[in-house]
Amino acid sequence: MKLLTILRTVCFLICISFVLTSCKHQAPCDNNESQMNSNHQSDSNKPFNYVLGTQTFGPKYHFTDETRLVETAQAIMDMGSNVLKCYLGPKSIEHYKLGGSDDSYTNLTDLASKEPSCQKILDMPFNYYLFWVYSFVEPNDVLRKGWTQQQKKDSYDEIYKLACFLLTKYNGSGKTFYFGQWEGDWAMMGPPLKYENEPTELAIASTTDWLNTRQAAIDAAKKDTPHENVEIYNYLEVNIVIEAMKGHKTITNSVLQNTNIDYVSYSAYDAIYPYDANLTFQQRLDAVGDKLTSALDYIESKLPPKNIPGKRVFIGEYGYPLDCVGTPQAQKEASLAVAIPALQWGCPFVLYWEIYDNEAEEGGANPKGYWMIDNKGVKQPIYQIHYDYYNWAKRFAADFLRQNQRQPSDREFQTAAAEYLKKAN
Repeated sequence: MKLLTILRTVCFLICISFVLTSCKHQAPCDNNESQMNSNHQSDSNKPFNYVLGTQTFGPKYHFTDETRLVETAQAIMDMGSNVLKCYLGPKSIEHYKLGGSDDSYTNLTDLASKEPSCQKILDMPFNYYLFWVYSFVEPNDVLRKGWTQQQKKDSYDEIYKLACFLLTKYNGSGKTFYFGQWEGDWAMMGPPLKYENEPTELAIASTTDWLNTRQAAIDAAKKDTPHENVEIYNYLEVNIVIEAMKGHKTITNSVLQNTNIDYVSYSAYDAIYPYDANLTFQQRLDAVGDKLTSALDYIESKLPPKNIPGKRVFIGEYGYPLDCVGTPQAQKEASLAVAIPALQWGCPFVLYWEIYDNEAEEGGANPKGYWMIDNKGVKQPIYQIHYDYYNWAKRFAADFLRQNQRQPSDREFQTAAAEYLKKAN
């Protein structure tokens, strides 16, 4: 009996030793495989920024029963994009013919949470939203003439509440929102709008205060609102950089360094014009690319550091209207001469102006040709190159993830994207 007990004990100890040894050898392999699968799954669910995109502002024609905001947003999504840039403010109703009147809503959160078309586009599966955001209480000339302390407080509250609403409603969605504005140098200067003109000291101080107030409101909302996998950033838009490089007073020279801004958008027309029809594509690529990247470098040199990874200067507007370049094919080639060097530089967004022409007469007559889809509903070559690009980009990102168990870095993707566009042209 005692011998049997001893034998059972020895067998039990041998079995325990075998199990522990097996676990010791197998656990690291299982954990690594589990971690690899987890990382792969995590990256496969993360939004990926394809950089190129477009926008919708004041479209002058439409083809469906949807509002112009929803129709143009759907057209952008159907093209394959996951970024939407549009207007959000007290003129939204008139801007997009939403129905009702501009006094139907009294603040930004009211508009974003209750206006049906705004709700629709926010619920669409876009990953990145860039808004021209204007509070209902701020004066139209606030960047030139400033505001009262009460207007400043009310505007802060309005931006803060909108940010809190978006962080709460879209918590866990993977969406990123960017609050910005239209060409700040023009707004700060006021008429007459000429590149060589300079703003007043009052305008410089007012613009700085306005930007810092918005940044403070967004930062406070992010701090006060529990959120995960949703983000909001603040950006300012500059549009006079070539003159800034000569020492002129501009937002880049006189305001930017006195802010804590997250990002800078560059409305890049001063770097990409004049258009010379006599240049070959390669000559245009070289000429525009050098001027554009010098301007981007200059903006970046003035941007205060911040704990945000990657480049923080992007192209918020670029484009060539048909009445400038002459043919749809030339419009595509001229636009690629901007998009390719912007990708090579590392811009996080490169946004073409725009999906429907905003400078035609109401209904689409006498268009200028700032479009991807014309006033007859015909998709232009600039649309097709974006459509093809998104198909390529999605395949590239998926293949890279499968082969490397991670998403491509910004630099890896942008380098490949620039090469793709060169060959596609």
